Amino acid sequence: MSCSRLPTLLGVSSFSTPNAGLKKSIAALDARAGGLSNPEREPIGEAADWGNRLENDILREIAERLQCDIVDQITERLQHEELPLQGSLDGILAGDGRVIEHDPRTGIYAVGGDSITLDGPGVAEVKLTEVMLLDEPAAYRGPWQVQGLMMCTGYRWAAIGTLYRGTDL
Repeated sequence: MSCSRLPTLLGVSSFSTPNAGLKKSIAALDARAGGLSNPEREPIGEAADWGNRLENDILREIAERLQCDIVDQITERLQHEELPLQGSLDGILAGDGRVIEHDPRTGIYAVGGDSITLDGPGVAEVKLTEVMLLDEPAAYRGPWQVQGLMMCTGYRWAAIGTLYRGTDL
């Protein structure tokens, strides 16, 4: 299972059903078993394509707003130590123990609390969407994915940089 498919597996994705996600995962495993290292991928859609194109810019802005260093050229795949769960990081933020307060005026949203402690390295995930700005991202737009990535890395925190409608991060 891929961390990016966790929302589908859990039935919270607006893009796919658990059975369709399972079918994709089985097809990918079958392709790899047949010797294909990169099975054919479906077109991802224009929003996802723009998200990929703008990924490094969004990552740099996340790091700037949180005042963290970032590693953004990551190519290796993560594998959980015990579970059949893997994923890939968009970036790694260098936390220094500072506490970041919830402050929507600056585009900082501490989901589930009033603040977050940047305790050691953190997962950086990028999303782009055409929906209106939300105080809390939909479960399928990053939260479940970063939970899986945190499980694979052991990191204690994450930042999801979502560019809403091309104007609000």
